[in-house]
Amino acid sequence: MSQQFESTTVLSGLESLQIVRRTLAYAWGIRYRYLVKLCLAVVAIFPPLILVWPFKIIIDNVILGNPIEQSGAAYPSFIQPFIDILVGESPLVIMIYIVIFGFITIVLMGAFGESGTTSTQRDGVNSDLADGTDVATRTENEANKAQSSIGGIMGYLEFLWTIRITHLLNYRLRAEVYQRLQSLPMSTLEDERIGDAVYRVMYDTPAITDLCDKAIVVPVQGVAQIFIILMMLQMSFNDAPELFWIALSALPLFFVVFMLYTRRLRKQWEISRDQGATTTASMEESLGNMLAVQSLGGQKRELTRFAQTSQASFRGYLLGYGLMMLVSITGIFIFGAVVMYALTIMTDLIIEGILSPGDLVVIYVFYRNIFTSARRIGGLWLDLQFPIAGMRRVYLLMNLPLEEDVEAPLDLAAITRGLRFRNVSFSYPDGTEALRDISLEAGMGQMIALVGSTGAGKTSLAYMIPRFHNPSSGEVYLDDQDIAGVSLQSLRSQIAFVFQETTLFDGTVEENIRIAKPDATDLEIRTAASVAGADEFIKALPHGYKSHLGTKGDKLSVGQKQRISIARGLVRNAPILILDEPTSALDPETENNLVQTLHRASQSKLVIVVAHRLSTIRAADQILFLDDGKILERGTHEELMTIDNGAYRQFVMLQTKGAA
Repeated sequence: MSQQFESTTVLSGLESLQIVRRTLAYAWGIRYRYLVKLCLAVVAIFPPLILVWPFKIIIDNVILGNPIEQSGAAYPSFIQPFIDILVGESPLVIMIYIVIFGFITIVLMGAFGESGTTSTQRDGVNSDLADGTDVATRTENEANKAQSSIGGIMGYLEFLWTIRITHLLNYRLRAEVYQRLQSLPMSTLEDERIGDAVYRVMYDTPAITDLCDKAIVVPVQGVAQIFIILMMLQMSFNDAPELFWIALSALPLFFVVFMLYTRRLRKQWEISRDQGATTTASMEESLGNMLAVQSLGGQKRELTRFAQTSQASFRGYLLGYGLMMLVSITGIFIFGAVVMYALTIMTDLIIEGILSPGDLVVIYVFYRNIFTSARRIGGLWLDLQFPIAGMRRVYLLMNLPLEEDVEAPLDLAAITRGLRFRNVSFSYPDGTEALRDISLEAGMGQMIALVGSTGAGKTSLAYMIPRFHNPSSGEVYLDDQDIAGVSLQSLRSQIAFVFQETTLFDGTVEENIRIAKPDATDLEIRTAASVAGADEFIKALPHGYKSHLGTKGDKLSVGQKQRISIARGLVRNAPILILDEPTSALDPETENNLVQTLHRASQSKLVIVVAHRLSTIRAADQILFLDDGKILERGTHEELMTIDNGAYRQFVMLQTKGAA
């Protein structure tokens, strides 16, 4: 895996905070939506705090038959009007009123539900689908995550509001990351695995939803719930102040316990995501080279490799999940101990007549909700480690330097004279030297051939012209204008580049050719295809130019794909045409026709061809023979063949002997 995409250092607490702050900047862009979400989250606190009181009434005044005035704990002010209606009524009438009250409340806000609990009494709305234990399938839920901790009409409205927030966040981040990928320099893209980049765009970016929800909604809702319940404990159980102090004194335990696990869990989630990316990259590489795998009998090896990476990813997730389970068990133990102690004290208070049996239900619900909030706030930093690990991988990619224009770039005027290299050298970021002290001149109306053994620097030299690579030293000029000072758009609009590795898209033939010139007419497309020797086989396809090519053009032969790629370069009709091994997969007749076409095209433009085949090379006006990043010889075919023991002459002799 590329070191540019990865960081082997353990993420510190300060760096984690910086990731959280950077991520919250995306939420700030939709802050008013989040403000509404926070208001709805606070409203979600009240359903269990309202509905618990009717249960107290059922126990004390319906089942036990006590007068409504003998309530034990004092009723809160928002329940008192309902209590006043029940004064003097029979148990049956009281029960009817409670059913009506409960029905109205449930329709509006649902039943016993609060965010973050797995209680069987939970009532809410969510969009979760069945998923696996791997990061990939779980994050698909995150990308479409919407939930409400209340039910009823308000819960449905909150659900719709939340899913809109989720989609906005994910769309904006994914679009930004994808745009960033498209703007990376060629030297960076050559060193990366496509599968890992896809994993970051598809499976790491949804972490923004989880992080923003936890960092914004959880603390606001949790603090509000703790504050409201503590107030109600103090007001309603004024005669039993120890219940208030038990709840308050137990809260710090959650903060201390959960902070102990934070660093270990963060590291484990980073490992889990890296292993998931390795699995995706492994599968992408295997599928992308399926013909080679099958022809070489490598299916078993690839299956074993995929199984190993999948198992490593699964183990990584299980370890993280195990840590989370340990945290949950610790929290449950603390909660159970506190509740048992409180119930012991309440038993004495009920016997003394200070509290009523129905107050047991109230205290249990209050304690459960207050400690659920405490667990969420105390474990907030712990819970944030999973999305932080995902967002870190996203930001590592986004922090890579982009292919940048110079400040205040000039627009390159229409090229009329030609190209000039002056003492150009180039080295890759890892220090590998590709070109050394290259100087050359090529004018419009010429066809230039770059020749040499594999790794001689031919493609690297061609990449200098559209600034896919920038010189480490020296200058490249077009019409005496240093291209380092011109805008990339104005430069590349005048260059058509046909790459050695043919790349076609899952579209029609016509759409693939038109990529180079979106406004090209049908006549221009067919003319370019005819010149490239592709018109005949295209017409033979089921739907001609409207035929779909399939993924990467897999329905075509290598030679057919290459001819469409050449047609794409020709239709651009740019002043400079660069072709990297354009005839490597062409039959002799098609190659001969293409060479003649290129020779004719060079009368009005500069054609630069990277080639090995002699039939293509000998038609060039100037041949540059490269070796080890340097130009050893230059001249026409005839001139270079006169050099005794010349590198080009030996190159030709090897080809002709091989042909013989």
